[in-house]
Amino acid sequence: MKAERTAEFGDEAVAYRVTIPMEPEQPGDRNEQHVVVRTGNTIATFQELSIGKDLFFPRS
Repeated sequence: MKAERTAEFGDEAVAYRVTIPMEPEQPGDRNEQHVVVRTGNTIATFQELSIGKDLFFPRS
């Protein structure tokens, strides 16, 4: 797991990526990006899953 840079969303926002090796069953790694945003008393989470490549949520 590693922290990632995120855009200025809400009052607070964090992003991190989890990478899980899939060899030898699948070529490439399992990449999960998670973004957590807080605005006031509301928290929203966003998740992205890709195999074999790094995809990203928009940063602006």
